[in-house]
Amino acid sequence: MKKNENGFSLTEVTVVIGLLLLFSALSIPMLSSSFTAWQGRSDAQNISTMLQSAKFRAISKATRYQVVFSVANNTWTVQRNEPRGSNTYVDEGSTMSLSSGLYKAVELKASSSGAPTGFPTATSAQVRFNSRGIPIDTNGQILPNLAVYLAGGDTTYAVTVSTIGKVQFWSTKNGSTWVVSH
Repeated sequence: MKKNENGFSLTEVTVVIGLLLLFSALSIPMLSSSFTAWQGRSDAQNISTMLQSAKFRAISKATRYQVVFSVANNTWTVQRNEPRGSNTYVDEGSTMSLSSGLYKAVELKASSSGAPTGFPTATSAQVRFNSRGIPIDTNGQILPNLAVYLAGGDTTYAVTVSTIGKVQFWSTKNGSTWVVSH
């Protein structure tokens, strides 16, 4: 380059563009796993919120509510007992789906290799609340602790409902140490 010319040579521009492409290619897998983890956490929080909402609706409307999970379709639906006192439920709102993800989808899991202390390793097909916000079975009997599991990336999430109706959101990366999330 001559002393009184301004700008960059073609070689310099090519090297800079090559380095930018290399750094971009190296960062995509990290961003992908971070995004999948974020989606998994978000979906677990959505399920937790939906269970809390169903519990509060059951209490405020003095009727049974349930959230039904479809592991095969990665969906869940809130349903209201109608007519009251029967064993018939009608959908309240639309069916909700988990995030599909850019590279790896977040999925409901039928079971988990480990569980938060005191909870089952199998995902509950439904969580039904009586008019006092307590989880019950189809006969109205109080159920022991329930759980719903989902996975996003290398993290497994659990949304649990205790016998007294307390809804909690958990996560684990190794399957044995569960941490309550907020």
